[in-house]
Amino acid sequence: MLETLRAEKNIFYLINRYSVRIPQIEAEVLLSHALNCAREELYLNNGAVDDKTFKLCEALIERRLSGEPLQYIIGHAEFMGMDFIVNKDTFIPRPETEVLVKEVLRYAEYNIRSMKILDLCTGSGNIATSLAKSLPCAKTFAADISQSALETASHNASIHGVDKRINFCKGDLFKALPIDKDLKFDIIVCNPPYVRNDELGVLQKEVTFEPRVALDGGHDGLDFYRRIASDALHYLRKNGALLIEIGADQSEVIKAIFNSTGLFETYKVTKDFSNIDRVVELRPKFTL
Repeated sequence: MLETLRAEKNIFYLINRYSVRIPQIEAEVLLSHALNCAREELYLNNGAVDDKTFKLCEALIERRLSGEPLQYIIGHAEFMGMDFIVNKDTFIPRPETEVLVKEVLRYAEYNIRSMKILDLCTGSGNIATSLAKSLPCAKTFAADISQSALETASHNASIHGVDKRINFCKGDLFKALPIDKDLKFDIIVCNPPYVRNDELGVLQKEVTFEPRVALDGGHDGLDFYRRIASDALHYLRKNGALLIEIGADQSEVIKAIFNSTGLFETYKVTKDFSNIDRVVELRPKFTL
């Protein structure tokens, strides 16, 4: 098959041939990435390319056909209208997580502007960077257990001009923070791993390319929520808020986890564009 395609040396033929197996828009994105041009420019000059470029285009499409996510192949993903570098050390930002960011911004709109924000499990830094970009008066801390992820997050923050307003901290959840009993946050935000152990082996192939540490939420997918519920109050200011992303069908059990501590009350649950409960906002009943 590939030998036949090489004989064609034509982008149109590649798009038509592979669009049977992957969406045409994905083929166009891959090819425009290989050619370093806009998608609409693919159709100029009759789509002719040299042999080296043709082989590169083939290789990228074959990677996608193997199940590798498009975002890893091209090295970036869109989130909140911005481009973020992603790689196999970082979870790929999802559109659903934009709901989480927008809820934080809604909270910030009605509260103090000079605030401290903590983004746990920051990954590529898409949440922290988006918030810092929209809230220029905020000071943000971004924590992750993966040094490689933090390096990517820092690079993304630098690209978008907010690296000077984000402190990147390596460690496991709150253990990443500097030892400072007076360090309190107005907002703690987190999109934690929430996939159950028994689901990890049956995920769609694209997801298996992503780092397990960003997916594995324990035997029932709720380990991180329990740990956050146990420790978060020590780091929240009076009238602060904790906003967390959740998986499908987890809303009631996660609310129960936080309510059972006696420390939090559920303030709001927000649905995503598929009408699925996606973000839980919790408020502390008191501060420590």
